[in-house]
Amino acid sequence: MENSAVNICMITDDNYIMPTSVAIHSMITNKGEEQYNFYIITSNLSEESEKKFKDFEQNGVCINIIREDAEKRFNGLHNFRADSICVASLSALLKFIIPELFPQLDRILYLDGDLVVKTDLRELYFTELEENYAAAVVDTSKMYWKSSFNSCVENYFNSGVMLLNLKKMREDHISEVLIETKRNLADSSLMDQNVFNLVFDGKTKLLPIKYNFQSLGLERAGNKWDAEDINKFYGTDFNTKTEVFQDTAILHYASKNKPWKEPDAALAYEWTHYYRSLYGSGQPPRKEKYGISVIMPCYNAEQYLKETIDSVLRQTFKDFEIILIDDGSTDSTADRIREYADKYENISAYFGENRGTAYEKNYGVTKAQGKYIHFLNSGDLLDPGCYKKLYTCAEDGDLDCILFEGKAFYESKELEERAPQYKTGYARREVFPNIYTGEQLFILLQSSVGMITHPGMQFARRDYLIENDVAFPQLKIMEENLYTYKLITRAGRITVLPDAFYQKRVREHAEMTAEKNMKTVQALAYTVLEVIKEYEANKDRYDFATAIFKHIVALCKTLREYETKESGGCSPEEQSGIRDTISLCCFIAAAGERSAMCKYTTAEYRNINFKLNKAYRDKSEINAKLQQTYKEKSELNAKLQKTYKEKSEKTKQIKRLEKWSVYPLLKKVKRLFKKK
Repeated sequence: MENSAVNICMITDDNYIMPTSVAIHSMITNKGEEQYNFYIITSNLSEESEKKFKDFEQNGVCINIIREDAEKRFNGLHNFRADSICVASLSALLKFIIPELFPQLDRILYLDGDLVVKTDLRELYFTELEENYAAAVVDTSKMYWKSSFNSCVENYFNSGVMLLNLKKMREDHISEVLIETKRNLADSSLMDQNVFNLVFDGKTKLLPIKYNFQSLGLERAGNKWDAEDINKFYGTDFNTKTEVFQDTAILHYASKNKPWKEPDAALAYEWTHYYRSLYGSGQPPRKEKYGISVIMPCYNAEQYLKETIDSVLRQTFKDFEIILIDDGSTDSTADRIREYADKYENISAYFGENRGTAYEKNYGVTKAQGKYIHFLNSGDLLDPGCYKKLYTCAEDGDLDCILFEGKAFYESKELEERAPQYKTGYARREVFPNIYTGEQLFILLQSSVGMITHPGMQFARRDYLIENDVAFPQLKIMEENLYTYKLITRAGRITVLPDAFYQKRVREHAEMTAEKNMKTVQALAYTVLEVIKEYEANKDRYDFATAIFKHIVALCKTLREYETKESGGCSPEEQSGIRDTISLCCFIAAAGERSAMCKYTTAEYRNINFKLNKAYRDKSEINAKLQQTYKEKSELNAKLQKTYKEKSEKTKQIKRLEKWSVYPLLKKVKRLFKKK
């Protein structure tokens, strides 16, 4: 059975039943065809708790309970201190004796209980170990934090995920070495991790970061690391932090901020998903008819309709309705959407004169019968798993809104060469993995990457939109700017997913590629005036007001670009009523470039800030090396002092011997004979 089965070892007690159960549930949910044998080592598991674990047994899943008394075996082996970063109990030391507990196994995958597994473990489990004691992932803290332990071994790893070579460990009596090392180690910072690193140094195969992704530590470290650091440490090829967070197989919440204690922490919603899947959500039944209302305004979109609607119909999540709204099309669009409405019960069609997408989107919200709203442009596409992930995340996190990412695809090579900015225009280079208030997220966005305003990359609860008057202004163009500002800032609970679910079609004559005219300037001027009202209402709240000011300056700069291009060819009548506003915006844009507040919005500042953070990190590494050098020097001085002391003692002994020996008397006798 061992040759084909995946053998998994975990350690728990009655205090850790719930998180361990969630971890096991996540593994069973995502397992492939291989047999999973769970070996749960425990010190004080009650019969009731043992039954809960046994309930996981099913075809392809076997649960084995192994009882070992950690207190009896390891009493006095660890010095518990109040200021220690250690969060593990003495039971964690049972890892040391895993080779002896399972003499029938040549390898086993050890996993902590504070994690979730998002994929089948077969590939990881059958990693070639050769003569190594284990395969593990370099601890992410090594990138941004230096200690005496993670500096003294070549590849300091996290011991929460280890593929153990039990056969090799038994041959070299490693259990005894681990226990003896712990006994002689004057350290209480971590329970077992430092010991494993000291003993396994040079005998550990390195695994990709995706197999032990520590989201809490990485999020807390902030700007102390980037994708380049990840690539250096793990031999990967990521371009952005977003890509790093997307490529995860095992999410390990290795911190005191556990997701069951702080559900808004980094990627905690992933853990919450498996928790609710196992124990239930505890929420009342949904009152809405559908889970999601997909609102799709259509104008002369006959050639794109089928492809776009089919991408919705192919979703793995099926509890949705599609609201198709014809905006006065002059081609056969109206006939096409009528055909879809007649064919599908969950597709409805509405028809009107050409009023613009802002009006049609607002109208769609009034007709929606879904709990959540998603706006989809005719011509754009969705990845098949888009709605399942968005709906699950929104429900698990009790969210008002979710922002996510997209990727562009072009109708022609010529258009791609002419408008290359859209290739990266829908991707953030930073991650925002927590659950935030809208104001918190807005401040973070304005201090880093800014906002992606495309409504197709937003997912919101319908009641939230209505209750907070979040609607599109009646503009024919650029209406998404003010809408996105309100959508984010009014949210009570909002998060950002790193997933690029949305595929944005870049096509000729679309709003995004068409020549901008005076209507663009007018729309931006209107938006600036509305956001200035927001600034006035919040001017006493420094952080939020500063973020709003940065947003105003950014809008004014965009307006100035278009005003410079267009105003020369416009009549005074076209600019009537907004000339003063346009002049004000141009003044703000010019003044903002010289403003100390505005500098934080520029790419140049972010680049300088990144380099400074990099320099601080390098300085930290140098300080760590200096501290190590000072420590070694101190140890050398101590040895020298000991040698000097021993030499001094020997010198005193020699003098005492000389005092009481016959040697001085013989010297005197010799001198007397010479005189004679």
